[in-house]
Amino acid sequence: KISDFVILMNSAIKGVRDAALASSTKPKIILHIAQPENTRVWFDGLAAAGLTDFDIIGFSYYYMWSNTGLETISNFVSMLRSTFGKEVMIMETTYPWTTGYADDYNNMINTSRLADGFYVTEEGQYKYLHALVQEIIDGGGQGIFTWEPAWITSQMKDLWGTGSSWECNTFFDFDGNTIDGIRFMSDKYKF
Repeated sequence: KISDFVILMNSAIKGVRDAALASSTKPKIILHIAQPENTRVWFDGLAAAGLTDFDIIGFSYYYMWSNTGLETISNFVSMLRSTFGKEVMIMETTYPWTTGYADDYNNMINTSRLADGFYVTEEGQYKYLHALVQEIIDGGGQGIFTWEPAWITSQMKDLWGTGSSWECNTFFDFDGNTIDGIRFMSDKYKF
């Protein structure tokens, strides 16, 4: 039940706020949901159940799992800010730089869902992330986090394979060298 979840969330938020009283660090509370198309109904439901004491609306934005186009993110961020009166950030995002593999683990990539005009290259990754940051800025958002930019292949094993299913989305090539996609972090943006 959402009301039980909100009781738990309110208690956790109160715990963070109480701990901050004795600290010079004043953390901001970020609530994070997957994909922009889920945020409005999720945060409406939380508010209706009594959860309002948080600072930032966070959402994941992955081209391969979202129905929201890159070119509409600024409008979406602006709508969330005005509707809920909170800061907005993208808490997880990425874009592929290669369709290649460094191991036998199937990569998480969907070439049939790529953003128009953004190719699966180092430059394509860079241009996509630059455009996404500009969309966030244009909508009045606070920024983005990429997920997981260092998840290159290794001998790690899980239930599905050995290596990395994310190596095509990192900021490092298969030898561990930094690639051009990371440049978006030092770019100058229009405010």
